[in-house]
Amino acid sequence: MSRPIAPYVSKELIHFVGRSAQSDAEAFDRLVTILQDRWLLSREARAIGDRDENVTHLSLSTAEALSTNDRWVPSMVCFADIPMDALAIHVAKYRRFGIAFTKTFLIGKGARPVYYVPKGGRTTPLATYDDLSEDWDEIAHILPLEIDPRFDGTTRSGTEGNPEVGANPAERISDWIAGEMLAFVKFFDPDLPDDHVDNFYMEREWRTVRNVSFDRHDIAHVYVARGFGARLRAAIPTLGVPIREIGGIGGGRVRQLLNRCRAPRGDD
Repeated sequence: MSRPIAPYVSKELIHFVGRSAQSDAEAFDRLVTILQDRWLLSREARAIGDRDENVTHLSLSTAEALSTNDRWVPSMVCFADIPMDALAIHVAKYRRFGIAFTKTFLIGKGARPVYYVPKGGRTTPLATYDDLSEDWDEIAHILPLEIDPRFDGTTRSGTEGNPEVGANPAERISDWIAGEMLAFVKFFDPDLPDDHVDNFYMEREWRTVRNVSFDRHDIAHVYVARGFGARLRAAIPTLGVPIREIGGIGGGRVRQLLNRCRAPRGDD
């Protein structure tokens, strides 16, 4: 009898909450707030109370190199394409509380995989970024500043990245580069161990650069740490979606990540 093949991608995408939380209880409270609010908001949107799916925020830090992932930073909501049985490393970074949606639903909201670029690779100009840093930094800086005069280091766009037909071609090019290319580029170090905090490739990230509104029927599953399932049902009796509990993370380096991974990068 043949053994079933273990899935290496998920049928769903999971948004985890609580990376910067000081405890599971605090992460749980954030999850309850999101489920009641029915919005997944970027960090920038939460700060200003922005509940809009058609507005993006982009920031430019010219002192940072593009390969740090901190030079060109879009507002974003992040998701993991990881099967439940392979979540140990990821939940060590982001805690064991999250909401899963089907890929079809999130694709309709603008989500797609990030473009992972290995540092020091030799396949594309982006991969050899560290050898061409001045050129790429100049491109990342000049295109938004020079092609799109509206951009002054921080921009708020209500065009959904698609200016109206007939708009200035330079504006359309700039919006595409900003919202559809640079916003989805993510550098990673391929020499890091799988469970290293900065091994971003292991996060199997999808993202959307806009907020995401949802209804209860859009949720595929809700994930909570073991022991919190009953608490979630009591907090939201009408939730009506499957709740999956994630057990202990295990020992060794993965467990140690809980104390090393608290600086938010997109996910909260």
